[in-house]
Amino acid sequence: MSSRNLLFYGVVALSTACDQAVLTGVIWMSLKLSGSSVPLGVVLCLSVAVPFALDLLSRGRAANVDAPWLVALRISAFAIAALFAWSGLASALGVFLLIALLVGTVDFLTASSLEIENTRRVVAGWLPADDAARYMQTAIQVGGFSGSLAGGALLGLLDDSVFLMAVALTGAALSPALLAGRMRRSVIVEAPGPAPRQARQSQDDTFEMPYGWMACLGLIALHIGAFNSMMPVVYQQVNHWSPTSFGIASGVAGIGAFLAALLPLGKHRLVLFASALIVVDALMVLAPLVPLSLVGAFLVGFVTNHLRIAVRSQLMRCANNDAQAALVGSRSTFCAYSMQATGPLLLTFATSASVLGPTSGPALMIGTGLVTAIGLLGLAQLRRPAQPVPLARS
Repeated sequence: MSSRNLLFYGVVALSTACDQAVLTGVIWMSLKLSGSSVPLGVVLCLSVAVPFALDLLSRGRAANVDAPWLVALRISAFAIAALFAWSGLASALGVFLLIALLVGTVDFLTASSLEIENTRRVVAGWLPADDAARYMQTAIQVGGFSGSLAGGALLGLLDDSVFLMAVALTGAALSPALLAGRMRRSVIVEAPGPAPRQARQSQDDTFEMPYGWMACLGLIALHIGAFNSMMPVVYQQVNHWSPTSFGIASGVAGIGAFLAALLPLGKHRLVLFASALIVVDALMVLAPLVPLSLVGAFLVGFVTNHLRIAVRSQLMRCANNDAQAALVGSRSTFCAYSMQATGPLLLTFATSASVLGPTSGPALMIGTGLVTAIGLLGLAQLRRPAQPVPLARS
């Protein structure tokens, strides 16, 4: 890998670690402060809806924000969170939910910007789509694993306000790293291949948005959202396990996803991974002991990321120029994050005391895996013959 790509993926890992540490704390603290998972689901949903609405109003410019503006937004959001934590206002539910909304919004904008940047590298011919998807997910999982472990460990050691202030200040301090490793906007970005194909496919009127692959990505994100919202319920309200155990579970899921990005797997059928997703979900949420649940979390991360890498690589192949790369990157990120946020909104409402109660968390997690598996199998059957690549890597 070239130094310019290595630097970029290092930045992806660093920013993901910081955001994941904050997210781990926000999820746990929200459930602890409110006594209900519904406010958390609302905030996660709004953290996607707000930036996407801005993106629509700005005709695609909000999600494709320049790196200096993104850094400024991140520093401002983290500084506000640290100020509220220092003043003691973060313990008020309304203020804390505002903090969660700010953090979730900048996390969405950061992920969208990085996905666009990764797609531009494929279009520019800096690396193949399969490698770009694999490197991107490797960086994300390294960062996610590190951030989850750090967040869970610090939650067990520090007071909630001190934890929030520490991770917010760290996030603000590390935000300028996003300026490193970026492609210059002056770089000519066009797909490799014969010149007639470039000229023909670079026209916007011949570009077809890959909605089928986006739907696949959305289903995978729905499952990830279920993990983010149901695992705290299972660990805290059903099994009464510690926040450190929850952080470790998130971390080992990241390790599984990391190995899925690294290990060559050969050819596998989609039905195998779809079926496995249901089984490992059941192991994770029904296990009576923490170690068994951690094994399930590891396998969930492995299977989920294997599918996500394949879908991401297909999406990046659909772009032929800079504008299309930005469009595919921003819209696919929205599709993923919207499902990753809407899913928790519905699931957390279902687990509220007035509906099904927290004890329904395990069944809802398994049910989400079932829906995801069935949806992926159905979309795989509907894909066009011109794009016969299965949802598995070879």
